[in-house]
Amino acid sequence: MADLGHKIKASVPPQELNHYGTDLEEGFNNLNLPLETITKVLESSYLQGKALIGLGKTEWAAIKWNEQAIASKRNTISTAKFLFTAFEDPSDWRAQVDKLKDQNVNN
Repeated sequence: MADLGHKIKASVPPQELNHYGTDLEEGFNNLNLPLETITKVLESSYLQGKALIGLGKTEWAAIKWNEQAIASKRNTISTAKFLFTAFEDPSDWRAQVDKLKDQNVNN
């Protein structure tokens, strides 16, 4: 992870480095694995039934609803067993659940 973060930070203009965390943090924040890879590992005999897939609501919402991503976006949220979310005002929760229902995805 640290090596990935180091490589990422090495490609950033020096005047922008103050916006980045440690090599380890940047490596972790930028690691992306295909969902199929993750589910395959979680379905292995060692981990089967011992893990849940969670998804950040904000991160999921950032995926665009366009022709190239519709299937991936729906598959990603359908695979998740729970969503992480945070609100400054807890009353926003209901509106967000209703929005997910309107999009016909896990809520």
